Amino acid sequence: MSVVLMAGSAMASNTDDQAVTLDVQAIEELELSAAVILTFNATNLEAFEGPRVSGDYVIGKDDFQITDANSTYSVTTNSPDSQKITAYLDTAITAADLKLYVALASESVTSEGEVELTSVVTAGPATLVTGLKQIADFEQVITYRATATVATPVAPITPVVTFTLIDA
Repeated sequence: MSVVLMAGSAMASNTDDQAVTLDVQAIEELELSAAVILTFNATNLEAFEGPRVSGDYVIGKDDFQITDANSTYSVTTNSPDSQKITAYLDTAITAADLKLYVALASESVTSEGEVELTSVVTAGPATLVTGLKQIADFEQVITYRATATVATPVAPITPVVTFTLIDA
């Protein structure tokens, strides 16, 4: 048995190059926690302290409210352009004396505070948070508030609230 060693161009090189492509794509994520149930009953109603004005609606002594701040949202965007979060109901609340409000808290950007939710057909989406630009906000509180009167019909309704992260 014989071994032949050859020198020169037939030997492999000990270095080589490889191109690596770094592709940073747009990230626009909005995530919500579990569903919310607001139930008006004798044990959880919060009575208003006399008449006051809330928007165009006069709240009287026979009005009640219930709040829930147990859900959260998280938002991540790497967009250099300002974005906002809007919301609307998939269907109108037909009882005139039943109202649904929402507020999104934010530690980093501007919250518009409490906003009444309506269907997109009625008034279009409501703006809830603005100034989202290259940000990651996690587990920010969503507060829902519903108001009703003693005359509100007894019947469950389940409107879907659609939240959207869009360009401002």
